[in-house]
Amino acid sequence: MKRSIFVAPFLILTVASAQPTVAPTNELVGTNRGTNVSEYNIRNSFEVGYRFRSVGGDLGKFRSDVNFGNGLRVLGSSLYVNSRDGKGHLFDELVISTQGLGNDPYQSAMLRLQKNKTYRYDMMWRSNDYFNPAAAIARGQHLMNTTRQLQDHDLTLFPQAKYQLYMGFSRNTQNGPAWTTTNLLEHIGDEFTLLAGIRRQQAQYRFGGRASLGAGLKLDVLRGWENFKEDTPYDFYAVGANGANLADETTLQRYAKREPYHGNSPFWRIALFRENSNWWAVNGRFTYTDGRRNFVSDESLLGGTAFGPLTRQIITLGDARRPVATGNLTVSLFPTEQITVTNHTAVSNVRMDGQSNYLEFNSGSLDLQRFSFQYFGILSTSNATDVSVTATKWLTAVAGYQYTNRRIRTVESDSFFGGAADRTAVEQTNNIHSGRFGLRLRPAKPISITLDSEVGRADQPIYPTSDRNYHLLNGRVQYKTKSVLLAMYAKTNYNFNSTSITSFSSRARSYGVDASWNARPSFSIQGGYSKLHTDTLSGIAYFVDFNLQRGTYAYLSNIHTGYLTLHTTVAKRVDLLTGFSRVEDTADGTNRNGGSLYQATTRPFYFSAETFPMAFTSPMGRISIRLHERLRWNAAYQYYGYRQSFASLIIPNQGYRAHTGFTSLSWAF
Repeated sequence: MKRSIFVAPFLILTVASAQPTVAPTNELVGTNRGTNVSEYNIRNSFEVGYRFRSVGGDLGKFRSDVNFGNGLRVLGSSLYVNSRDGKGHLFDELVISTQGLGNDPYQSAMLRLQKNKTYRYDMMWRSNDYFNPAAAIARGQHLMNTTRQLQDHDLTLFPQAKYQLYMGFSRNTQNGPAWTTTNLLEHIGDEFTLLAGIRRQQAQYRFGGRASLGAGLKLDVLRGWENFKEDTPYDFYAVGANGANLADETTLQRYAKREPYHGNSPFWRIALFRENSNWWAVNGRFTYTDGRRNFVSDESLLGGTAFGPLTRQIITLGDARRPVATGNLTVSLFPTEQITVTNHTAVSNVRMDGQSNYLEFNSGSLDLQRFSFQYFGILSTSNATDVSVTATKWLTAVAGYQYTNRRIRTVESDSFFGGAADRTAVEQTNNIHSGRFGLRLRPAKPISITLDSEVGRADQPIYPTSDRNYHLLNGRVQYKTKSVLLAMYAKTNYNFNSTSITSFSSRARSYGVDASWNARPSFSIQGGYSKLHTDTLSGIAYFVDFNLQRGTYAYLSNIHTGYLTLHTTVAKRVDLLTGFSRVEDTADGTNRNGGSLYQATTRPFYFSAETFPMAFTSPMGRISIRLHERLRWNAAYQYYGYRQSFASLIIPNQGYRAHTGFTSLSWAF
């Protein structure tokens, strides 16, 4: 089943942060034909300018969503060098493109270098500054200000030949300061803020090849090694400092935690496929990863409680194997031009097998606690069959059935050095049966209609939010001509679930319309509107004064999204781009300050967590004037406005207003 997981209230924040910016400028500089130099044709353009911003309100929230600042930038650049006859001396194609180099929080560079029939080299580099104050969920006690840098390198030898070789390397690093919290003595203790220096690194080395075996079959084999390192330290130094709760007597003087987590995951990926056949096609893939992890966590603290001094040492260590094997096979048959039969089988086996030990020693009470974990495994198998029948030129019917079986098994040990007699094994299975049916209609050449449905039933879902009794209904109508596109769609996704501990049900419905009109090359307009309704009702359990409380929790969201853009060219010299987008969650429609739909819980704290009305607005405009065939002047302005209506003592108001823009010159030479 394909379904979206709606995480409230952060979905609208993700939509807001994904609003496109107006830089770099995409208007043409120079000529389409480029310039001939010796045996090569060259096209290039560079855009250099100054970006500005002015923010009022919550600067941290703005940085979390947008994060653009002031300063000079290479907003964008591109270079294309192609051999004129396809027989260059050293290379036949060179492509270099960049975006945001300098001080933009999101920077990238891409390089492609290739010579026909000999080699192709691709490189991608990205740098992302991530700032998240997390004030809304942790009273400012959680914060992250890191930089993530990613690079990928791929080299292919003999790219057009029957036999190909390729090798590659990728690296992903994250570094920077952060704040986090730790809880001492659980529900009778307190929470303290720790300083963390994020240090994470992931590297992958790969080598493989492709061979054409005849009869249209191709075989891909890839061997790789992936290394991961987590070396983030956590520290706290103070003299009798209180935690988040100033009323209790728990204090902390010194805290240190080191938990290096290193691992290596050698893997194989094998693929066999055959396409472009009149009778049959096959696509099979197999992967195996022999993951190995070594970890140790050494935590020590010195503090005090109402009962006296507190000294505690905790050591967790282990070295487990994490083998993961997956395989899938898809076979398609085409007995006639009107009928297609497809069968897909998939198997996944994920295991964690090894020793994981927990040891805690309290020097004050001389108490020693020991626990051990042995095994965890998930085995999933799935088979799906789909049949597509084209009855007429305007009608196609699609039907299918899928069966999925998942088995989960865990083994725990009751003692630190226990043998087989001390182990406890638990096993659970889940079966899902689902059926699909759809129609493809084309009553007229410019009109197409798509209708899809799916119904599924599961007997033992692993989580309360997992699929149990669900159904989906989707529909789309599209009208398309050379210059006009109109599309309307509607989607529903209902899931009803329950377990012995709690219950869960969700309903999601979305509606939308998109339209575009390209009246002529110098004038185009696009716009659209969508509404996403989500409501969930789930069981909840929590403690109040050591007493277990049970109830139900409701959440309601109605997200409206609209956008409109207009592009026009005046006198073949001035290009204007204007746009407007707005995202708003009207919640239950009353615009109350975190209102409650159901008096379901016994604690008022949960009342403000049931609706999250908010709005995000972003109008923009850009002008680009051609001063010369190879030179343009550009200027743009964009406004970001965020408003929320659920601020309280627990969740502060994070609204902001930001004026951003840039001025730049684009030229080609």
